[in-house]
Amino acid sequence: RLDAPRSEHGHHQNSMAPRAADTPIDAELDGEEPSFWACEIDAAGVSIDIAPSSVLVLTSASAAAPAGSRRVLFASSNGYRAALCVFGAAGTHAQLSHPFTGTVALSTVGDGPGAVHVSGYSRGEVLVSGGKEVAGSGKKEVA
Repeated sequence: RLDAPRSEHGHHQNSMAPRAADTPIDAELDGEEPSFWACEIDAAGVSIDIAPSSVLVLTSASAAAPAGSRRVLFASSNGYRAALCVFGAAGTHAQLSHPFTGTVALSTVGDGPGAVHVSGYSRGEVLVSGGKEVAGSGKKEVA
């Protein structure tokens, strides 16, 4: 908003933007440090169980789909399925801002072989079934 107050550096401050502890999840996790999280999602997909009072936020996705092909990243939760992004060229990347709680399944559909790499951060406990979690993400994979 252009009528919003300016910060000490002259930038507009968004009074509509959520602040820490604005939502119930933020209030519960206010002192919890975020941890890097990443996973490779192939055609089999992954199931992610996010503990109560925890959150997983996906911030980026990339795919190395062959030229002329297309790959779509989907998220499913509570009976709903939505496309998060579509990759249509080799070496494509998408910025995301998707928070998840509870149980979510991530899957890909596309022409030919290929995986989608997603990354972001978690606050609290996140367990993954399937897929390949990146070493050093600090999370345990469940068989």
